[in-house]
Amino acid sequence: MFILHQTGYQMDNLANILALEIKQEIATRYFSFRKKAETESEEYKKQLDQAKISLQPTLDTIAGELATMKVLLVPDSVVYLDFLTFTRLPQSLGEQGDEGQSTEKKLNHLIFGPIFIKKHKHKKLVFSTYQALETALAKYCEEQNRLVKWHNSLEKEIDHFFRNNDIGSILDFLRQMNSPDGTRSTILDTSPGPGSDKLNRELRIFPPPPVSAELVILPLIPHFKNAKPTLKQLALRAFPGYQAN
Repeated sequence: MFILHQTGYQMDNLANILALEIKQEIATRYFSFRKKAETESEEYKKQLDQAKISLQPTLDTIAGELATMKVLLVPDSVVYLDFLTFTRLPQSLGEQGDEGQSTEKKLNHLIFGPIFIKKHKHKKLVFSTYQALETALAKYCEEQNRLVKWHNSLEKEIDHFFRNNDIGSILDFLRQMNSPDGTRSTILDTSPGPGSDKLNRELRIFPPPPVSAELVILPLIPHFKNAKPTLKQLALRAFPGYQAN
């Protein structure tokens, strides 16, 4: 009887030691990943905040060039809408900011005022405005897309970790492990209490806010060389009687 009791006691100790090691491994894996994810998320948010400030002048330039294009194509408003469809740029962007308004006023005077520009000049203005827009967008989208890619990577890493390390399921497994004599081990007794839901929420790691929370998401537009035929047609429709030279 003593030997059996001693053997049972040793098995209890072994189960408790094993459970403790499992918990330590889970904790080490979880908190190591959490520290890595939080550190990287903080750096991402820091760079996103910096990008919001540093890209504002570029965004103003884009808005100004888009306002210029709006004026150049305004003789037929449908033409400007077709341009927006072609470039996938938001209509509201060309109506934002003082720069866009001043550019629009200046071009309105140039095109419809006493100094009426010639048709070939109108086409060149459409081309040069598009090229300036393309250059500004390339600069803006380079940083924007870098941050989007970074955020997507963080999101996938966090999702992958929790799909392969289901903390809730692991805790349930530990709760169900019993000592050899059929009683629950004290170390394994992780039965949910009043604060268990709060604990589960605290254990969960969420990705940082997306880039769209701070930046206007803009697309790259077709390269000028590829866009030139379409721009010619838009200029032709926008400027009655215009003939390509």
